[in-house]
Amino acid sequence: MVDEFPILNPLNWSIIGYKKRSSVHSEGDWHPALQTFIFRKNNNDKVEVLMQKRSSRVDIAKGFLDQSYATQLLKGEEKSLESALFRGARDELGLDLSKYRILRIFSETELSIVKTYSQANLYNRELLHLFFIEIPYSDSLNFSCCDKVELIEWIDWDDFTKNVENNYQNFTKTSRFYSVQKFLSEALKSRANFFLGIKKSQKGSYSPKSIRYYSWHEKSFDVALVEFEDYHLLEKYYLGEKISLQKTRKIENLSKEFIFNYLDVYSILD
Repeated sequence: MVDEFPILNPLNWSIIGYKKRSSVHSEGDWHPALQTFIFRKNNNDKVEVLMQKRSSRVDIAKGFLDQSYATQLLKGEEKSLESALFRGARDELGLDLSKYRILRIFSETELSIVKTYSQANLYNRELLHLFFIEIPYSDSLNFSCCDKVELIEWIDWDDFTKNVENNYQNFTKTSRFYSVQKFLSEALKSRANFFLGIKKSQKGSYSPKSIRYYSWHEKSFDVALVEFEDYHLLEKYYLGEKISLQKTRKIENLSKEFIFNYLDVYSILD
């Protein structure tokens, strides 16, 4: 049986149909996806995150370092993010989530991402749902599968984000998105500290209205736009300079329509 993804209308995120995975990624249809960070508190009360290396057998980002795991929603999972979350953990890590704490992050924020890859005809547009999972420090992971993941490693959160920033070419695009954008990395760290019981508050960890990310491999750019309730935008070229205010406003006007693609964004940045 061929897996089918729900296809979304980008104006209101309603489901308008279903397509095979290969068609979705070649035609650039918007579709829902889940991403996770699996955390633990070490003996020094520091946040550690589970990092994975993708295997050479996957179709996207072969051999790249990545966050804990991610998966797209399949047909039939639209009303249950949890079922997709549990399936993804089993498929990628051989992990049963039933005994672990789970928290949805930025549920009030619209997270969206546009990515292209060096492989021809791959164009990925996703509406994201982000989750935290806690695994106790005393638990050992018996990683004996899977085809999609080559290895896993626990790493201090600050070291993880620093490694992404200094060696971005070795990491997936979404790892770069969450780690190099300072607002996001600090907000995630604050919430992780609270989630794990290290801190008693989430000071400085508020939620924006939307976060949009664009990445186009041919021109090697990564752009994140963070929109708050007052419509103030934070923007940055991950691989170089800041974006001018004039260009930011053009992207802001374009992105409000939410009918655009990476070529539209690049035409403004070029």
